[in-house]
Amino acid sequence: MQKDIRFLLNSGNKEDIREYVDSILECSSGKTDKKCIENLCFSVIMCIVFVLNENNEVLNSCYKDVDLIWEKIFRFETIGDAREWIKKLVISANEKILSKSSSKYKLIVEEIKKFAKKNYMKGINIETISDNLNYTPNYLSYVFKKESGETIADYISNLKIEKAKEMLLDIRYKIYDISKSLAFSNAAYFCSVFKKVTSMTPNEYRERYR
Repeated sequence: MQKDIRFLLNSGNKEDIREYVDSILECSSGKTDKKCIENLCFSVIMCIVFVLNENNEVLNSCYKDVDLIWEKIFRFETIGDAREWIKKLVISANEKILSKSSSKYKLIVEEIKKFAKKNYMKGINIETISDNLNYTPNYLSYVFKKESGETIADYISNLKIEKAKEMLLDIRYKIYDISKSLAFSNAAYFCSVFKKVTSMTPNEYRERYR
């Protein structure tokens, strides 16, 4: 739930927030379970607090009666009441975070690029990066594309191709060796990516610039 809430609070998609809250506050039996409502509301609020803290914000920045917030979750009589209140709380936190998201996005992109530059020869992908930076893959993809205009996969590919260009100038390296050292699945795929980026095959590049 924490990763889901983090993504929703940072994505700015209010419709996704509403759908997510609807989904988690539905009891499978179709009946109102007061204890279920209380536990779910408590869990959502704790996730909100955690994400707000990550953004150097606190709960009372988006909910004025923060001292009464814990008492309120025990007053809901129906799932409908809880659902609408939680939606408003999540959306309020979402709006607060988005108001300062631009600088945060830039920092995250810098983290992604720093990690990619250090590890691109190890066969990393978006899942590897998300595990290390503790964000969901969808969120990292969204932030990186929004800020840089390219995908994380394209950025990693470009890092590899720049290194491949350097290696191609040394005739001691065979195409297969370069492909393997850059963690491509096979030499054919490496050649395909290289040509897509440079409009030349590795051999053509080597002959032209060696």
